[in-house]
Amino acid sequence: MGSSRKLELRLADGSSALVREQAGSLSEARPGDEVTLTWRVADAVLLPDSPDVEDVAT
Repeated sequence: MGSSRKLELRLADGSSALVREQAGSLSEARPGDEVTLTWRVADAVLLPDSPDVEDVAT
């Protein structure tokens, strides 16, 4: 329910990426599938390298 769903992806280096997929553009990917992650540069947000996430505005 809602306008999007959250997905957790495991990257090749073992780290994870949390992504939000918009409703209406739902992929057919299933747990364990290999996927390609892309986004438009205009949609990117650069966050400061800070251990204190309280200072980060989203």
